[in-house]
Amino acid sequence: MKRAADRPLWAAPDMSELKVSQQPGSPGATAGTTSGTAAVHDVYTRPADAFPCPDGPPRHRLYEGCRAITEFTIRQLFDFKSFGVENVPAKGGVMLASNHQSYLDPVLVGVRVLRPQTFLAKSELFGIPGFKWLIESLGAIPIQQGKSDRGALVQTVECLQSGHCLNMYPEGARANDGNMMPLEKGIGLLVRRAKVPVVPVAIVGSFDAWPRGSAIFRPGNIRIAYGRALWLHHLHSADLLTVLNAHMRSLWFALQSGDDAIERYLVSQHT
Repeated sequence: MKRAADRPLWAAPDMSELKVSQQPGSPGATAGTTSGTAAVHDVYTRPADAFPCPDGPPRHRLYEGCRAITEFTIRQLFDFKSFGVENVPAKGGVMLASNHQSYLDPVLVGVRVLRPQTFLAKSELFGIPGFKWLIESLGAIPIQQGKSDRGALVQTVECLQSGHCLNMYPEGARANDGNMMPLEKGIGLLVRRAKVPVVPVAIVGSFDAWPRGSAIFRPGNIRIAYGRALWLHHLHSADLLTVLNAHMRSLWFALQSGDDAIERYLVSQHT
């Protein structure tokens, strides 16, 4: 099996040439126009119609205990580094949108974020005795994979608007080869309804540590990066996916280029 590091890299998107058509009333745009660079930069500014920023749920002992134990274990098993975790807002509803390489990803995305998180989990997992109690205690929301689940959508929007941090994977499934996959359309509907920021996240190395089809993980190098928070709900659904995909792929490309490259990329987002 090819290792992710041996496969061709995607070219980093040129954000200066990314064009999106914005809806009337969005920052810096007028009805019927298409903006270029200005439209991309607008996604960094909190719009006037963004949902208010409640504090969200308090930390609880079970979550904090699990997080501390998990972080210690990860440090023993992997060469694990994270970058840009300060880009995750300290309060208010927010979505952490990451590529999905292995079963390790939900743990890796959340372990360095010092606030409770909510997860979307396959409804089948809630039928496992004992495990149901654990994932419910950790804030998981059941979702019927591959189906239109209106109940889960409503519950997730309410969760975000009450100030929760949602750990999610818009590709919809784990990658078969470690490369990024197209984003599913459902992320656009969720973002547009919740009106909360999205933090693009990229993981490199978890596929090699625990590829799809393997019974257990193995030690390895894992890197994760959190990009600058994006306000995307004012975009058309197709444009929303284009912008989020471009930011996630830029992070992913920079991570594969080395620790110095991702640090430079993250600095460039704020200049």
